[in-house]
Amino acid sequence: MKPMGHPIWLPILLMVIIQKATVYIQAQNFSSFNFPTFTSADKLLINSDAEYMSNSSSIWLNPFNNGSSSSLFYTCGELVYSESIQMRSNTSTAGASPAVASFNTSFTFSITGDQGSAGMAFMFAVESYITGSIGSSMCLLLKPQNGLASNHLFAVEFDTWWNPEFDDPSNNHVGVNINSMNSTAVYNYCGNLKDCSYFVTGQDFTAWIEYDSTTQVVAVFLTNGSLIQNVAKPPNPIIQAPHIDLTNVFNDYMFVGFTGSAAMFQEIKKIKSWSFRSGNFESVSIPVIQINPKQDSKRSWVGLIAGVVSAVCGLITVILCIAYCVFRRRVKPRGGGDGEEALSMEFSSSANVAEANNQLLWPREFSFQELSDATNGFSKDCLLGEGGFGQVFRGTLRTLSGYQCEVAVKRTKMKESNRASSREFLAELSVISQIRHRNLVRLYGWCQENKNLLLVFEYMPNSSLEKWLFGEGDKNLTWQQRQHIVSGVAAALVYLHEGWNQCILHRDIKAANVLLNKELNPHVGDFGLARLTNHSNLGRTTAVAGTFGYLAPEMAQEGKVTQKSDVYSFGILALEVASGRPVLRTNLIYEEDDEAEQVNLLECVWHAHERGELLRLVDPRLGSVFDSEEVKWMFQLGLLCCHPDPDARPLMRVVHRCMVDGEVGQLVATLPASKPRSPYWY
Repeated sequence: MKPMGHPIWLPILLMVIIQKATVYIQAQNFSSFNFPTFTSADKLLINSDAEYMSNSSSIWLNPFNNGSSSSLFYTCGELVYSESIQMRSNTSTAGASPAVASFNTSFTFSITGDQGSAGMAFMFAVESYITGSIGSSMCLLLKPQNGLASNHLFAVEFDTWWNPEFDDPSNNHVGVNINSMNSTAVYNYCGNLKDCSYFVTGQDFTAWIEYDSTTQVVAVFLTNGSLIQNVAKPPNPIIQAPHIDLTNVFNDYMFVGFTGSAAMFQEIKKIKSWSFRSGNFESVSIPVIQINPKQDSKRSWVGLIAGVVSAVCGLITVILCIAYCVFRRRVKPRGGGDGEEALSMEFSSSANVAEANNQLLWPREFSFQELSDATNGFSKDCLLGEGGFGQVFRGTLRTLSGYQCEVAVKRTKMKESNRASSREFLAELSVISQIRHRNLVRLYGWCQENKNLLLVFEYMPNSSLEKWLFGEGDKNLTWQQRQHIVSGVAAALVYLHEGWNQCILHRDIKAANVLLNKELNPHVGDFGLARLTNHSNLGRTTAVAGTFGYLAPEMAQEGKVTQKSDVYSFGILALEVASGRPVLRTNLIYEEDDEAEQVNLLECVWHAHERGELLRLVDPRLGSVFDSEEVKWMFQLGLLCCHPDPDARPLMRVVHRCMVDGEVGQLVATLPASKPRSPYWY
């Protein structure tokens, strides 16, 4: 019999405590925060054209838009709470249908400018960084995807521009939007007019938005004045929308915040106060103690206090037990008893949120045995690929609720001579694991045991873009799918470069590192060479790393890594997608070129561009089912991104925006007619 001091009793105690405390935890299953003023930017993500203004204790959206008539200067600004919030009960719970949480929020804002430009919206979204269309779509969703259920978007818009394509009643209105820019319910401030001035006056407005998941009613209240001055909520809402079922709109976890866009005219949205609270799930069953209503009401207070105290005690006990387990685990050497020093990864608590679809905490540390079982002992039948990095296996993990989750397990041997780089790699991953974007492969966890470094990622059933473009077999992508993939990679790079408090340089963008899910949506993966840098210090010198053919000239010659280095690699990728040819080992199609075998893809495309014969390089597998103008623009976009001078390459933000808005032709109009002289020696 093992002594009580052995940690084997802890799981049993934890199960008892969790069972006792579950009802109290469920009863208090809410999230809340309150910013009477913004004294700092803590707990907030402030993305793109947005800035924290300390002198006014507010967040400004679109302060840098200059009102230019050129769409290249349209901007998007976002304010998002940094942690995702559970808005639906776990969908993987057996025998129970998902239930949506009620919520209410209030905020004070003002809008200044010469006239309306686009407006702003309060929104729930799947990602913490939204890369929707700028302008009329307020960066909420991509125009071609307007109305799709896959958007998982709920928003209340405060619109300042009339867009008849979205059935706007005027240029100043409030609307409730579900997966669409066409409002489900709307309140018009212009009466019978299409043009009036209401919001863009610089005065303070305060809005209250409430959703009752039981009655499925959305109510929106709006009045002049600010929460700082204790303005009262109006007795009647301007919008009361019934039959709003958000069960299939919300994922289990959502991000909440504001987005604003400015286009042809300068328009600054100032968020001055914000509070939010989500309530209980309607289907959560909470035992009720029956009390005789004639009895003294003090008994109800006693019961309430007892319940709260029990819940708090249970939570404290759980935390102490978990802390003990973690302490014992961290002080115990790992590595199969050979004395190998454990490499630790410190993840912030914000990263450890419950994964919406499988009830696992991501990212987390796995045991070697757990991953071995998931991959059938790293069987050859589960092998997805291998290279200098190691091997990748397909695996299946089972959650506590019995849900099966498919994963990809990357296994790499650690060498003693390379321990410093292993630590650096793990340190990078500890930060990268906290980022989330729909076009980035999700890191689920890691393991280091027996001199093995194993990384666990979400599984992509359609493998890599490289296999679709250059692999043997009947795999083929339509032109629309290719455009969608390139646009998705651009969106991922925009997020890496500008969507976080540090700039993440990928340094290895290539077709092999673009993975495709079941719907052929692109996900950028493999951050083994990624580096972090401050936004103010992007000219970092580092050891040359990457894949030959995708390396920008400045990296090969001076070791300088910047955002423009990733832009160069993206340009090569765009050329590969349009031509169906890899960057190297390609054959120039012109018979008159005697040394065709020695010319790489980039030189080939420059040569065709100078002759005006880009369409001769189109992937023959496309046949004639493509738009010739769009294909030419894709080639020209690749050349512009691969400009020998880094300063002449566009930012990924500009590239993605032009792709989404169908304005690539305007961007590539700056491409020179012939290849410019390189400032670097090749």
